[in-house]
Amino acid sequence: MLCALLVNVDADKILLAQIKDEKKEIKYIFVQEFIKLGQRVRTFDVEIEKDGGWEKVASSTTIGYKKILPLSPVLTSKVRIKITGARACPCISNVEVY
Repeated sequence: MLCALLVNVDADKILLAQIKDEKKEIKYIFVQEFIKLGQRVRTFDVEIEKDGGWEKVASSTTIGYKKILPLSPVLTSKVRIKITGARACPCISNVEVY
């Protein structure tokens, strides 16, 4: 794991993870919901910071107990998970970057 640090969760349902203040190649995003409160996320996007902006690298439906998203290898220091659809307020319990 590349030590993903959860930095912020804002009202627009965006999670921001920073990878140790340096760029690393990432190949997988691992996300979990706090499933005791139910599956809430319906759709979400994964974006990386690139050249001062954000680039979408994956989209998916439902997270549930565990979601592992394979990516084409990308070099970045920040990853953003943008919840685009939810049944209730999302409750993400874990984000990891590999």
